[in-house]
Order: sequence, then C-alpha cells, then structure tokens
Amino acid sequence: MKEQREMTEKTETEEKQPRLMWLDVWRGIAVINMCLYHGLWDLVYYFRLPGFDWYSALPGYVWQQSICWSFIFLSGYSYALGKNKFRRGATILFAGALVEAVAGAFGQEIHYGILSFLGLWQLLLTLPEDQLSREMRLHSWCRIGPIGFILCLGLFFLCRNVNQGSLGFESLKLVTLPGALYRSRLTACLGFPPADFFSLDYFSLLPWGFLFLAGYFLSQYRAEQRRDAADAAKSCTVRGMNGGFGGIAPAEEGGTLGEVLLQRLFGQSLFRRRGRLLAWVGRHALPIYLLHQPLWMAIFEIAIRLRR
Repeated sequence: MKEQREMTEKTETEEKQPRLMWLDVWRGIAVINMCLYHGLWDLVYYFRLPGFDWYSALPGYVWQQSICWSFIFLSGYSYALGKNKFRRGATILFAGALVEAVAGAFGQEIHYGILSFLGLWQLLLTLPEDQLSREMRLHSWCRIGPIGFILCLGLFFLCRNVNQGSLGFESLKLVTLPGALYRSRLTACLGFPPADFFSLDYFSLLPWGFLFLAGYFLSQYRAEQRRDAADAAKSCTVRGMNGGFGGIAPAEEGGTLGEVLLQRLFGQSLFRRRGRLLAWVGRHALPIYLLHQPLWMAIFEIAIRLRR
C-alpha cells in the first residue's frame, strides 16, 4: 500500500508538472546554434567555400561540442520530467533511423547519430526507471540526486576518449583500453568503434550516456526539492488557516540556476519577451532538426543558381 501511494503521488505530480521556460529557451538556443553550425558545415565541406579556416580548428570544435553537450544534458533533464517516455524514445529512435537512411541514399554515412543515441538511451532507461524512481521516492532524491549527478559527470569526463581507445579527457590520456573491445558495428554502438568505422555523426552509448544521466539525476533532484517546497507550503497554509503561520507560496522553478544564468547572459527582456520565440524553437527541436539540413541545401543551391 505504501508503494502504491508513493507511485500515485508521483503520477499526480508528473501530471501537474508545467513546462519549464528556461529549459525550452536553453534548448532553443542549442537548436539555433546547431542550425548555424550545420549551415556552415555545408558551405565549408560540401560547397567548398573558402575563408573559414577557424571552423576546422579549435573554435569550431568548441562550438560543436557545446551544442552536443547542451542537447544531451538537456535531454536527460527533460526525460525525467516527461510522460510517455517509451513512446517518445521510440519516436526519436525512428527519426534517427530515418535520418541515417536518407543520408545513406545520398551517399553520406551516418551511423549511431545523435537522434539514434537519444532514442536508444531513452528506451534503455525506461526499463529500470520505474523501479529506480520507486526506490528513490522512498530514500529521497535530495540525497541520491547530487551524488548521481557528480558521479555521472565524473564518469563522462573519465570516459570521454573511449571512442579513440583510451580513458581520459581530450588531450589527457590516462589508460589505453584493450584493442579487443573495438571489434564491430555493435561495439561501435557501445562506444568502441573498429578502425574502419566511419560516421559523419557519431554518438555512442559511452561516454555520452553518462552526460545524459547527469542531467537526469539533476532533474530528479530539483523535482524532489519542488515537491518538498510544495508540501511545506501546504503545511504552512493549513497552519495559517488555523491561526498559526501565514501561507507561504511554494518555491517556483523560475528561481533555478538555469534561468538565472540565462537572465544574466541575455538580460531580462530577452528572456521574458524574446525568450518566448526561443522557447518555441526549443519545444519543436525534433521537427526543426529533421528539416533544417534539407532547407539549407535548398537555399544554397538556389543561391548558387541565381549567381550564375
């Protein structure tokens, strides 16, 4: 009966969970950056436009990595808040397979791209997630959440170079992994690609799954904090009605670090007014992802024909 009551409370909380504007805005910024990055990729590598040496150097790499990290971390954060998780994961996985099939039809090799990674990881996480959530409701995400966040973030940094055959982060090489791990297309999915493996867009379960889980644990921690604040507010409100304490409003998600950072970086007006447009982009990330490359190619082809 206790577990059933806990799960009922969890379901009611999820049904009442509003969308977080700062999350949509951050995702919208990542989507716009992705579109710009891929547009430049088409110009540099497909149309051979000169004058973009920086794009192939460190600045371009840092830009690309910031987009990837944002998408994966935010996906983990959003996953913890969402409903119909299996269906959403299956939809994203299907979209990833569609992208890979269309790319293959045009002679471009994409295996285990970002959508395939996100869809597959979400499907895998749905299997233990109900049991994990049940246990954490009994033991408190406020204690386990920060530990899981720090642990997964540390494992991501430690395993960042597994695709290249070692443990370590970027130029820091700690341990060389056994070559026997890097055997086939299947091991490439896990994070151990063979020497002849090639993909224009490649995100394996390791190390990127740890970054996804870091977002997941942080989201569960924040959700537990909101539940505790709401329970405390209800208790204080009841006391106020009985002549004890005055009512205290529950803490809102608007005070999170994510929103504070966005307000500091872009200003109040951008976040509150123009932020609505960014939030709309963030809410429609999947269709924009599927359409942006065909649109770029069409625009560039038309521009080239008009100049002739």
